[in-house]
Amino acid sequence: MCIRDRKKEKEEHEQEFHATTPCTYCLLSQENCKMEEHLKECHKRPRECPYCELEFSADRYLEHTTICGSKTNACPKCGKYVIRKNWIEHQTLPCKVEAKKEEEKVKFKSVLEKENVKQNKLKLDEEYAAALIYEERQVKENPAKSYKAEFNYCCLLYTSP
Repeated sequence: MCIRDRKKEKEEHEQEFHATTPCTYCLLSQENCKMEEHLKECHKRPRECPYCELEFSADRYLEHTTICGSKTNACPKCGKYVIRKNWIEHQTLPCKVEAKKEEEKVKFKSVLEKENVKQNKLKLDEEYAAALIYEERQVKENPAKSYKAEFNYCCLLYTSP
């Protein structure tokens, strides 16, 4: 090879690999051969937040994801508020367990309320029966007060929890 060819080859190599070009994100000049590596590491390169899917420069990414990941969203399955950074974990196992527990809790509460209503009714019936027995005794002694037991029963109905 001739010296001219080598010189020309060297100039082409210099232009292709060692010429400087500004970075598209931070505008810092880099040699072309190092630009690809710089773009991966550039502090101004865009990064997408995994929680809200907005783009931020790499130097603001950590700050944003810390704040954004700490916010909560209500789970549509169980209604529980979940921290965004725990969302994927919640959607897999705990959410189903929580939803099932919540269902069971609602069923149990419903059964418990029905049982309380029955017990209150029985209690009222017992009190009414006792009032009737008392009234029978009182009627024998004083016939003018025969309405008292029914009046007391109505009062118990309206004042019971």
